[in-house]
Amino acid sequence: MATNIRTVNKRGGDGVIIGTTGRTRILGVHSYSTVAGVIAIGDKTGAVITYEVPASAESDMYFGEMGVLCSATVTISTPDAGSVTLITG
Repeated sequence: MATNIRTVNKRGGDGVIIGTTGRTRILGVHSYSTVAGVIAIGDKTGAVITYEVPASAESDMYFGEMGVLCSATVTISTPDAGSVTLITG
């Protein structure tokens, strides 16, 4: 089965990271934050991925081929002006 993999990055704040009316499957997340806090990734139903990050640290998570399914627009919330990269497919 062929899968189209792409990355989407948002730096410096919260808001829409993927604007769509369709579905998005998140296969992995890479994030960096300058302060400790919680990163939340959500869709039209609410938060689908929530995790804590330590101060001045990176975090990598991979969910496998099935990934985490999101419906419509995907948004992020970060503790500071960090960076979040989603790996989708």
